[in-house]
Amino acid sequence: MRPAWLMIYTLLLLTIIAVAIACDFLIIHFWLIPAMVFLVLAIVDFLFTLLEKKPSATREIATAVAVGVWNDAGITVQNRSRRTLFAEVIDHYPHDLHVENALQKISVPAGKSLKLKYKYRSVTRGDKKFPLVDILLLSPLKLWKKRIKIECENTIKVYPCFSEISRYLLLATDNNSSQMGIVKKRKRGEGIDFHQLREYREGDSLRQIDWKATSRTKKLISREYQDERDQQVVFLIDSGQRMRSMDGDMSHFDHALNSMLLLAYIALKQGDSVGIMSFGGQESTWCPPAKGVDSVNALLNKIYHLQPKPASSDFQSAAVSLLSRVKKRSLIVVISNISIDDVDEIMPALKLLKRNHLVFLANIHENRLDDILSNKVDTFEEALCFGMAANFAEKRENIMHILSDGGVITADIIADQLAGTMVNRYLEIKGAGLL
Repeated sequence: MRPAWLMIYTLLLLTIIAVAIACDFLIIHFWLIPAMVFLVLAIVDFLFTLLEKKPSATREIATAVAVGVWNDAGITVQNRSRRTLFAEVIDHYPHDLHVENALQKISVPAGKSLKLKYKYRSVTRGDKKFPLVDILLLSPLKLWKKRIKIECENTIKVYPCFSEISRYLLLATDNNSSQMGIVKKRKRGEGIDFHQLREYREGDSLRQIDWKATSRTKKLISREYQDERDQQVVFLIDSGQRMRSMDGDMSHFDHALNSMLLLAYIALKQGDSVGIMSFGGQESTWCPPAKGVDSVNALLNKIYHLQPKPASSDFQSAAVSLLSRVKKRSLIVVISNISIDDVDEIMPALKLLKRNHLVFLANIHENRLDDILSNKVDTFEEALCFGMAANFAEKRENIMHILSDGGVITADIIADQLAGTMVNRYLEIKGAGLL
């Protein structure tokens, strides 16, 4: 327990009076009587606060949230004493959370309870612990403040952001998925399975019309096709030091996980099975391919705690490990942020994967590189910076061309365009029957 501001102000006033008495400005009785009265009140106030029933507190918080999304948390304070409770309440939240209205002043009538809310947002994934609720209680005479720490531990799981999946479902319902950068093209060519016959719709090509069924029913009938099902998509996600690069509040690794979740959901909806392997440093995570939309939950629980390591990634070892685990021909989606220094390592690894699988490299590059190349050059320093960025971009583009010539499907994009680009490539591959 510690003195409140009223106690401090009163003691200051008594000190001023004591100084005045010492200088013979006042008689001692003018100081002694108020001092004794104040001392008695302070002791009574202290004992009453010490002996009264402590308030209780409970926390209401979601057990699972998405990274980067604002959420509500609630604390209910129960006043178990016979007086109105005046206090300050603050939750003990993890240090890496962004919080609004964490500290709140409250007054709770005797025997009543009060629920207060605050907002929080996590910018990192993983398990987050909320151990205590801290209440700073004001004594009845407001002379003392008593700190009460109430244990009410909660652990929440912060997952990759699955809002892109919700947005896709909403837009797909209205056939507006192009707003996410996803382009649905008419399916043609090999690798397309016959699905059903239906009435002709405006926009159907003449090749789709089934003339036998048309003559039989006396109305235009079209054949409807669907992508081949029961295929396999395996994500190979770099979790090394290059994926620690930040664009805004999120690392490239977080962007990779969010985009991977969207494509995994779409692939599962298409009837394909989806697996994941991460590699970086000495550790790797493996989630075997599984079918069904419900598999998204299993994927989330397997990867939500993963963090990029401050170590270089061994592409060759990752390729060998993946080949030993995946025997069925699959679409291998490699997500990384490669540099021109990685050429000698990544090319043999992708060539090794390509022996048995179709390989798609989704390479993330920094927004800052595009910003430098698009900015106007006014000074010598800006010209030097522009030249270096242009040279780096040209070399990386050459790497992408070499990989493409070797049969690897490539995309070199900024993090914000990763999700839409990956989904488009997947749909193009399915539509062309390449897998």
